[in-house]
Amino acid sequence: MELIHDFFTVKEIDMIQPDPDNSSTKIKNKMFLKVSRIFGVFNSNNIELFLDVNTELYPICSEDKLDIMISKVPVASKNEYINQNCDWISYFGKDLLDLYEYVVYGTIFHSGKNNNSCFVYASFGGLLMKLFGYMKADIIEEFSIDSKILLLIRKI
Repeated sequence: MELIHDFFTVKEIDMIQPDPDNSSTKIKNKMFLKVSRIFGVFNSNNIELFLDVNTELYPICSEDKLDIMISKVPVASKNEYINQNCDWISYFGKDLLDLYEYVVYGTIFHSGKNNNSCFVYASFGGLLMKLFGYMKADIIEEFSIDSKILLLIRKI
């Protein structure tokens, strides 16, 4: 089930705000050799994204345009054995996965609403994602805690 599918523009890479009281000051702060934290906005709606990406495997530059899809992964019923060798591939189809250059599987660990905006936090084996902004009510309900998701990225 596709939750978000949109074009995305990378605005910042490895930038942090050292002073919480001064939001206009940011500095470059690369913490890990093979991972970068990107920040950007989706083109057709008011959603922003912070995402850790293994840039050794998938290099990303500022102002790159990306096609990003976030999709919910179907879960087997309680009595079914979930094959750890990626049974979800048969659900999505190898053709879909072949269209994307960077695919990660993760779990939502926090989500909610704050005033008029929503937020979602997920972990992809330790690589983190923070998605925030205005989302339709039916979409934010799909981002429940412990939901399994796929994040698929390709450059355009």
